[in-house]
Amino acid sequence: MTVRRRRAPPRAYHVLSRWFYLWGIRSDLRGAPEGSDRLPYLLDRARRRYGTAFRDHTADFESLLAALASRRFADDGELRDAIVDGLHAFAVAHFTREELEARYAAAGARPPHSIFLNEILDCEIDEKRASRLKLHLKPTSRMTAGRLRHAFATLAGLLRSEPRLAAIETIALTSWMVAEHPRLIRQFGFTIRPARREGTGQAVMARAQLLARYGRERTPPDGAVTASSP
Repeated sequence: MTVRRRRAPPRAYHVLSRWFYLWGIRSDLRGAPEGSDRLPYLLDRARRRYGTAFRDHTADFESLLAALASRRFADDGELRDAIVDGLHAFAVAHFTREELEARYAAAGARPPHSIFLNEILDCEIDEKRASRLKLHLKPTSRMTAGRLRHAFATLAGLLRSEPRLAAIETIALTSWMVAEHPRLIRQFGFTIRPARREGTGQAVMARAQLLARYGRERTPPDGAVTASSP
């Protein structure tokens, strides 16, 4: 008898998840200078990245950064984990998930030319390639398969009705989710591209394919997508 192994549940990604802070610090680490300026650079980036959301607890936040600045680390992995663990513990201790999500939303995290699809997904035309539409996942606790389908169905409607999207040929998603859950992303109709950097993957779908797959779905407000009648 064949025994099926249970798949691990998707890794949580929201503003109170460790992965949310790991994503930010790991990204900053790639651009950090070498030598003695490396730690101050990363802490300043953390201040800029999270300081506004943590504004009601600025003194405690600065104390955390000062404590990290006083430490010595054997390598980048230890440095990264110390900053990530510190930020994650601070967020969990001072905020609820809903509070932080509201703060990031109020701060206007969306790019100025982005197009709203739903509460978990935005998109924007690639500045370097006008035929490419880039999808952006939001750091929300409300991510579900149904809401992703809802966003893609909304996008299908916009591709048919929005003149500014007439030249779009490819839809691209670059995200941790592609790297962590490629099988899930393929189930939505995307093709996985080779990863360009650790922890991030890219997936693409042709315009015609997205329209064929999601253009005949109704998108009720709750995100529970249902197929329309022929």
